[in-house]
Amino acid sequence: MPRRTAEVAARTRAALVDAGVEFFAERSYGQAPLEELVGRLGVTRGALYHHFGSKQGFFEAVVERVLERLAERIEEASRDQGDGWDGLVAGCLTFVAAATDDAFRRIVLLDA
Repeated sequence: MPRRTAEVAARTRAALVDAGVEFFAERSYGQAPLEELVGRLGVTRGALYHHFGSKQGFFEAVVERVLERLAERIEEASRDQGDGWDGLVAGCLTFVAAATDDAFRRIVLLDA
C-alpha cells in the first residue's frame, strides 16, 4: 500500500474509532445493531469490515482508544506529583473520576 494511501486509511480508521466512542457511549454494544452502527458512521458494512474485521473488532478498537485516553490522563495527573505514592494516588483518583463518567462506564466497565 503506498504511503499516502496508508495515511488516508489511518486517518479514516481514527475518525471511525472517534465516532465509535460517541456511538457506544450512547448505545450498549449488545443493543447496537450493525446496520445502525454503519448508518451512524456513514460507512458501509464492507468498509467497517475492511478496517476492523468485524463489529467486535471495531468495538475493541473503541475500547483501546478510551483506555489510551485514560492512560494519558493518569500519566498527566501523576507526572507533577512529588513522589511515587502521591503519583499513585493521583492516578487512582483519575481512574475513579473516569469510572463515574457515563461513556467510560458503559464502554469499558460494562460492555468490554
